[in-house]
Amino acid sequence: MPRHEAYRVYSIRAPPQVVLGCGAVERVGGLAKLFGERALVVTGRGAVESKRVDRVLKPLEEAGVQVEVYGEVEPEPDMSLAERVAEHARRLAESRGLDVVVGFGGGSSLDMAKIASIAPLNRDPVRSYVGVDKVPRKGLPLILIPTTAGSGSEVSRVAVVVSEEDEVKVGVVSDNVVADVAIVDPELTVTMNPRLTASTGVDALSHAIEAYMSLGANSYTDPLALEAVSLISWGLRRAYADGEDLEARAAMSEAALLAGLAFSNAGNCAGHAAAYAFAVKYRVPHGISCGIALPYIMKFNSLAVPERLADIAVAMGVEVSGLSVREAAQLAVAEVYDLLLDLNLPTTLEDVGVPEEDIMSLASNMLKSRRMLDVNPRKVGVEEARRIFEAMWHGDVESKL
Repeated sequence: MPRHEAYRVYSIRAPPQVVLGCGAVERVGGLAKLFGERALVVTGRGAVESKRVDRVLKPLEEAGVQVEVYGEVEPEPDMSLAERVAEHARRLAESRGLDVVVGFGGGSSLDMAKIASIAPLNRDPVRSYVGVDKVPRKGLPLILIPTTAGSGSEVSRVAVVVSEEDEVKVGVVSDNVVADVAIVDPELTVTMNPRLTASTGVDALSHAIEAYMSLGANSYTDPLALEAVSLISWGLRRAYADGEDLEARAAMSEAALLAGLAFSNAGNCAGHAAAYAFAVKYRVPHGISCGIALPYIMKFNSLAVPERLADIAVAMGVEVSGLSVREAAQLAVAEVYDLLLDLNLPTTLEDVGVPEEDIMSLASNMLKSRRMLDVNPRKVGVEEARRIFEAMWHGDVESKL
């Protein structure tokens, strides 16, 4: 259902170039050479140890690009790691020169590549760039290559970092961290195990659904979000069941890309705010925490935007003929919940070890994420956050939120 947008102005943000398809990674050498001859590849330890990073290093070297690898990125990177990445990029730029940064891996590696790209031209501590539009200058040219199908970081304007002292995740949100080139090659995702396939896929689903519910949704983001929901509904179970199903992998890679464009322009809403509130303290991976929160936030928002939830039900392939809008909205919630069960993912806070007595403190943590709550279609205050977390703990997705 379209929004009436004549009363507001919005911007469309996306990388200047996106290369999508099987074998696309082979083009990285020629694309990097357009920016210069010295590259920093930012990736994770697993990619280095397994030699998966060679999928990038070989075409870069064949194109005559001098490469240095920073391979120390860990999942859910904290601020200290972000500062180390920034300092490494600055030293390299000063000592040997640096023309382009290439991020290769999951969302954490891509986010740290964004930090590496801005660091040589923005000298303040990374912490000072947390928030919206606080990065003064565009960084070095940036090429991002995902090896998972979930984060959408390859096309987003966000780099997520863990703030350990606050026990929440924070974002460096700026047009100046948007990639110059995104290379999305489904073949790179075939090595994901079923658990990682499930959690990253649900991460992409949460991006798409939250972008569609968001007050920032518009005529650009809506079709992207709904197509991503449709592709995930078709492909995620297949990719989970058979990791070598390249057709399913391609659908999931495209879905993650579309969902990334959708949420980067419309904004995530209360689902991510809830997930951020408990993921750090209890060390719950990002996709899993977003998956737990998603059906409850859909239920909560169905009071405000039932027609949007009904659209999601249709995109997921649910038969809604003869149903009222609110009945269709409830089926969307149920369909997401059933997907989590099929993927053997947790559906409650109790499942991931969150004590019931922490509900109030986590509800307070959720309220710190104003950037996301401000675009949620239904106001979230202390009482609303408490009810959401109580439902999430007990697994009561049918409760009146």
